[in-house]
Amino acid sequence: MKIKKWNKAIHKYEDCEVPEGCLCYSNDMEQEVTCPHCGKKIKVGDGYTSNIYYEPNGIWGMIVCEECYFEE
Repeated sequence: MKIKKWNKAIHKYEDCEVPEGCLCYSNDMEQEVTCPHCGKKIKVGDGYTSNIYYEPNGIWGMIVCEECYFEE
């Protein structure tokens, strides 16, 4: 799955390949999604909005796990 990744060094989006199952939104807080950074499976309700990984249009942040969010 292709998404956009913000490159802090050059201040531009770059194309990025991530595992299937990554999402930026779901009404179901129990739905299992994949963290685009580490690949860990998490529930939507336990995730955070990424500051680096964005959906293909570069508008909405993807759901990442707690560890990766604070690492960003």
